[in-house]
Amino acid sequence: MFAAALLLAGIAILLRVTQPTAYRLERGGLVITRRRGERRLSGRVEPHLERATLGLRLGSGGLYGYRGRFKVSTGGWAQAAVTDARRSVLIIVGGRRVVVSPLDPRGFVAAVRDA
Repeated sequence: MFAAALLLAGIAILLRVTQPTAYRLERGGLVITRRRGERRLSGRVEPHLERATLGLRLGSGGLYGYRGRFKVSTGGWAQAAVTDARRSVLIIVGGRRVVVSPLDPRGFVAAVRDA
């Protein structure tokens, strides 16, 4: 029982430190800022949808955000790095579908269009 408790605590800590906290557009890609470190997705960033609903998941679904592969409302699968599912936006990064949740979804999509 102690080993199971340690395992669950380890998973919770891992999910906490990899929680997405912000998104930044850079030349040649998107940077996902996490509590510890950053994750860079390389490639051209293109807007796809201002609103995307997450469905079936293969990953973390709620504890410190939504991460992993998710079925999206528009059909097909996408990589998610979402903190608040109510603000989710579907974009294309280097040909890959990615769902993020910026504070201002409309402003983020406009910035992607202008980039």
